[in-house]
Amino acid sequence: MQSAFGTNPPLRTDAPSAGPQPLDPATRATIVALGRALELHDPALARSAAYRAAVIDNAAAALALAPVDHAAALGGALLAEVAALVTHARPATDGAVAAAVLGAFLVDRATGCHALADAVRHQCERWDGRGVPRGLLGPAIPLAARLVAVAHELVGPIEAGGTPHWLSRAGRARSLAGSLLDPDLVAALTDSLTPDAVAAFDPGLDTTLARLEALAMAQADESPIAALTSIGVAIHAADRIDEIASLIAGHVRRALHAGTVGVMSFDPTEKGLRVVAEVGDLAAATAGPDTVHRLTFFPPTSVVRTGTVHAFARSALAPSTVEGRFLDLICAESELGVPLDVDGRRWGVLWARTAQGGRELGTADLATMRLAAAQITASISQATRVADLEALALRDPLTGLGNRRVLETTLRRIFGRPSVARQDCAVIICDVDGLKVVNDTEGHAAGDAVLADAASALRHAVSDVPGATVCRIGGDEFCVVLDGGGMLLGQPVASRAQQLFARSGPNRSMSCGVAVAILGVNTPGELLRAADDAQYLEKRSRRGAADGELLEIGGRGGRRARRDH
Repeated sequence: MQSAFGTNPPLRTDAPSAGPQPLDPATRATIVALGRALELHDPALARSAAYRAAVIDNAAAALALAPVDHAAALGGALLAEVAALVTHARPATDGAVAAAVLGAFLVDRATGCHALADAVRHQCERWDGRGVPRGLLGPAIPLAARLVAVAHELVGPIEAGGTPHWLSRAGRARSLAGSLLDPDLVAALTDSLTPDAVAAFDPGLDTTLARLEALAMAQADESPIAALTSIGVAIHAADRIDEIASLIAGHVRRALHAGTVGVMSFDPTEKGLRVVAEVGDLAAATAGPDTVHRLTFFPPTSVVRTGTVHAFARSALAPSTVEGRFLDLICAESELGVPLDVDGRRWGVLWARTAQGGRELGTADLATMRLAAAQITASISQATRVADLEALALRDPLTGLGNRRVLETTLRRIFGRPSVARQDCAVIICDVDGLKVVNDTEGHAAGDAVLADAASALRHAVSDVPGATVCRIGGDEFCVVLDGGGMLLGQPVASRAQQLFARSGPNRSMSCGVAVAILGVNTPGELLRAADDAQYLEKRSRRGAADGELLEIGGRGGRRARRDH
């Protein structure tokens, strides 16, 4: 890039000599995988990363960034703190350089993209040449690394769900301009932080990944063979069907030189085709993702009806035909469609269009479409199986609630925040009274019905409470986590659940104990034990010792056993 911001001299002896290269499909797929892993490991770090990328993307036009620099800066912003995946800790101030070097090593090994690795490695260099790890001076610092450094100062550390303090952070960045930070980049990025721009920032990983894919679309077209080869690499990093569809649609579009490529799924409830993904110039013509097109008028539905290939071009159609009118409506020259059959059932359609006046798609393009369709259906089948396995792993099969693993994950996330940020979180431990008697006298089917009604009562009790998670964690034991509003809502939610359960059948009750994550409660185990103690005291006060004395084992907060007489 030639501009006031300088050029990037080669920093590595093993870098390719042909100049900067765009992020290839495998690199983008690896960025997706590492970004998703960071999101699962530490949502707050992932949120900060997404904000950094948004800040850079917001100023890209003003900086006239080349696509290669733009992509490297966005990827560097996302992966600047990726070392946390290995160290299992957020990088401290005095360890930021070591974390950057380790992160660059991981990125370099995983992606093979030196520009991206250098953006991570050199984020701690200083404009005045007094930084590390190499003491690079001014424009000798890679442009992407300088952008990441400025964005890092503008965003600062934030917690999950938090937002940067833009005014104070901008002031801090300006104070560091010329010493720590590139002064021209500081001016450009801070000037771009208008109220409207900040309000439009989406701190989600999906938005940044979509921008990376859009930048890739601006790069050179792929051959059909290269596109189909890269599809197999890319889909391994995608974990959702819409991601898979978008990735493949992008590769097919480049392979066919099409205007737009899309994937639609059959929606039996709506009796139409639902847009899953669209990539290209004509995407807006179908009104965007989740739009449903009725089977009665939308031409690609012939593929779903018949299971055969759908192909038409303007040169072979009379203007009065349905297909001809449709091409006029969307300003297209031609369209191809192939069916998507997943595990023996008609799932949807893959279609491609060219813009009016462009090349016509023909039979020679069908081989590429069919191969891409095979990749999509295999990926959807795999994703569906993974989703089913995850549901089995995370859901209680009887009640449909989360299981103990969901509870542990939720509490681990909450206790990953500073103590002051979790003080309004609470847990409610609920135990169904007399379930053993029901099982012994009426059978386990009746007992299962009681548990299902208890689960329903808990669901309804938190139906209007944001951030609530309900889990079944034992035979007759449930737990509700309130991630916010716990001090105010904990007891009312418990009381509401008890009332609803009591109305579900005769002689039904549940004992509930509430505990709030106040200062001094330092682990999930301590919070659960406090709620367990409160639940035990309520059960004992309500039942006494007449019907099965409750014994506490191991002191306060220990496990309890029931001794029946």
